[in-house]
Amino acid sequence: MPEEYVPLPQIQNTLAIIKPDAYPKRRQIENIISQAGFTIVQQKEIQLNAENATDFYKEHEGKPFFETLCKFMTR
Repeated sequence: MPEEYVPLPQIQNTLAIIKPDAYPKRRQIENIISQAGFTIVQQKEIQLNAENATDFYKEHEGKPFFETLCKFMTR
């Protein structure tokens, strides 16, 4: 008799970005994320440059807020 197929639980990954104005409270934000039941498996602190921000927010290119968004995220 073949063994019964038992599907494995799905694992989901979530990207969390702490924006420049919230950066000073990053430790509190990390605690909130952990207390909500998420496990932080990888962390990386970077400061976006104009090219990175433009690439990351490319879907918004041409919208009225695009330049302001990129400037904000690179400050």
